[in-house]
Amino acid sequence: MFARFLNVRKDRIAIMAAVLLTSIFPVNMLTSAPPEPRGIDGQFSGKQGEIVVVRVPADRQITAVTGRFLNRKIPFFPDRSGEAPPSYVGLVGVDLQDAPGTHELVLDIVSDTGHRRLSYNLLVVKEKRAVQRLTLPKDKVDLDEDSLIRVKAEQAQVRTALETVSERRFWESDFLQPVEGPITGAFGRQRIINGQAKNPQNGEDIAAPFGADVVAMNDGVVCLTADHFFSGKGVFIDHGLGL
Repeated sequence: MFARFLNVRKDRIAIMAAVLLTSIFPVNMLTSAPPEPRGIDGQFSGKQGEIVVVRVPADRQITAVTGRFLNRKIPFFPDRSGEAPPSYVGLVGVDLQDAPGTHELVLDIVSDTGHRRLSYNLLVVKEKRAVQRLTLPKDKVDLDEDSLIRVKAEQAQVRTALETVSERRFWESDFLQPVEGPITGAFGRQRIINGQAKNPQNGEDIAAPFGADVVAMNDGVVCLTADHFFSGKGVFIDHGLGL
């Protein structure tokens, strides 16, 4: 009886010790397989506001490629401009507001032999932008309640249009400048209006005479036409695959 009592005591002590360790170290310390390290398949880099081109080498067995970066879906398309079989290309947009540093870019590759996941590091480099100081009428900066409601609704409308990613590629040729004229406002420039810091400029200003023809930069589908409080009349064109 004494020997059996000792065995029971030892088992209880062992169980209590395991529970105590688990409560002190709640992370999976008792699992045998560590998680896969990030970025083991390579590295890319891009500045805030740039597009990073990611190319998956040609392979006859690949049928589809998708990516994900900072919770954003990155579609890939087959590049048939070279020899068969095609490589797959993805355009990763680095947002002006993306935090500098290293983030994970995950690629899911589907082929005739199954599914493969690759993990890359994408280094977001902080870009120093020029600053533009403007003085505007007070009612264009300090908005009344009605104007503020309108602006917020317009921002949501534009956000919905821009976040819609078509799986189909509409463009084929090189992109064109929509109108002839000098560049008067650079993309990403920080604006200080009436002494207040505003969001960076999210487009490019081109000076053109009144009545000049404006053309689509490439093939696409019109996804929004609007006359907005700040930007005025505009046409938003979806060129496909996030462009």
